[in-house]
Amino acid sequence: MAWFYRCFQPSVVQSTANSIQQVRDTLWKDLRTHVTNARQRRRQVMPGLLPRDMRAEQAANHFAMGFTTNDSGGTGTERAQGQHNDFHLWVFEEAEGIPEFMYDAVKRQFTGNTVRLWLLIANPKTSSSTFQEMKLHPMARVFRLSLLHFPNVWNGTSEVPGGTDRNTFNAWIEDQRTFGCEVVPEHDETRHTFEVPWPVPKAGGGFHPPGTVFAPKRGFLYGALGIPPSGGGGDTFISAGRFDACLTREVEASPAGRASGQIGVDCSRFGDDAGTVYSLAQRTLRFEEAIQGAQELDEISRTDRYVQAVAKAAWRLAAQGVTRLSVRVDAGYGGGIVDALRKRTELTDLFPDGYVVHEVAFGSTPTDPDQYADLVTEMYALADEVLSAIRIEHPPLLLKRDLTERKYGYVTKGDRDVRKLEKKDSFKKRTKGQSPDDGDGAVLALAPERLFGVPLRQDRSAEVAASLTVQSVDEGGEYRDLYSWP
Repeated sequence: MAWFYRCFQPSVVQSTANSIQQVRDTLWKDLRTHVTNARQRRRQVMPGLLPRDMRAEQAANHFAMGFTTNDSGGTGTERAQGQHNDFHLWVFEEAEGIPEFMYDAVKRQFTGNTVRLWLLIANPKTSSSTFQEMKLHPMARVFRLSLLHFPNVWNGTSEVPGGTDRNTFNAWIEDQRTFGCEVVPEHDETRHTFEVPWPVPKAGGGFHPPGTVFAPKRGFLYGALGIPPSGGGGDTFISAGRFDACLTREVEASPAGRASGQIGVDCSRFGDDAGTVYSLAQRTLRFEEAIQGAQELDEISRTDRYVQAVAKAAWRLAAQGVTRLSVRVDAGYGGGIVDALRKRTELTDLFPDGYVVHEVAFGSTPTDPDQYADLVTEMYALADEVLSAIRIEHPPLLLKRDLTERKYGYVTKGDRDVRKLEKKDSFKKRTKGQSPDDGDGAVLALAPERLFGVPLRQDRSAEVAASLTVQSVDEGGEYRDLYSWP
């Protein structure tokens, strides 16, 4: 705030939080401390700072201010607007608690500026807030501030005045009531485990030796490591830790001529739903295409759009050395797409070791009915296992939310309780009406081939039979999903 106010003149700096205490006693208190420290070094970094008010002013068009507002009568957005300046900075303190009307207000203000910055600061207590959505904006720069990287903690010094020190960090590790970490035998990417190179005092005496592996609990995740907890209580199949590990994992490609590929196609249905196409090949999950508005087209145009998207992805996979391809299409709205893809002889020729198209009914019987209520639940559960060994390349904005926030519960079938993925309508109620289109498309690509047919015998004649089964469609034969690759 002080930097922007000093460097851009004239400019407007606005700051807010969820309560007047957070603005006045946290944000502006820290700002005054910074200004005071600078003055002791004979530097005036915020001229015009008023002695008590949350305001600094040098001219009518050059000022900084802090305030809170509310949405009384649904007018909060309008009352927070009105500033349109060449140089404008907005600061949201504790941004997860700021209501959505304030986000809408700032978005409408940021028009026509020469320089505009929006700084959002928060302890990320959830994975589905408006603050978390802002992190996904294509122009956003995201920085996770972890105490593991803070100089006072890592170096055991006090080089940052007033900052958290190592003793506090150690105490939080052992504070089992509000923060806390568990000691675990080995690292687990799904739990964001960590270790430190110094001994950590135990609450009852003694020390955890350097290199002890700690698994942070919910409070420690967001309060000390800057990581939003996901799932709320072990009720999602895929954790945020699993997803994050896929973004940086290094993988080895399959040997030339032996690579299999999988393409998932989730078809749009209505409203704001979007069709998505994902591929999995060479141990890398990749977003291929989003198809917006296809439900408004006639059947021929709609089918052609999906078929072209799949064909484009298939050609790319073949160029990478994929010789066997399995395409999985969401049933119901994808029937015409399935038929059209099965008739594409150039795709059959493109993959000499086999090309198969599955029409996948999410509500159909799973291969393991003792554990899962339906096929889509089984696909999400097994996707977690696949994600433990692959890389995700340039994921779209909402993929992490769709995979890590889709919950499951238990239903009774026969004499046992089995897991069942929450319905789309329930998910959409928690996500402002947004459907998990990316999650469904990705899971269709990730699902093991064995879920869609009888395992193929491991010999060449069986692979040829699978290929011929697909080709028989073009000859008027009946197609059956009988085969799959090991």
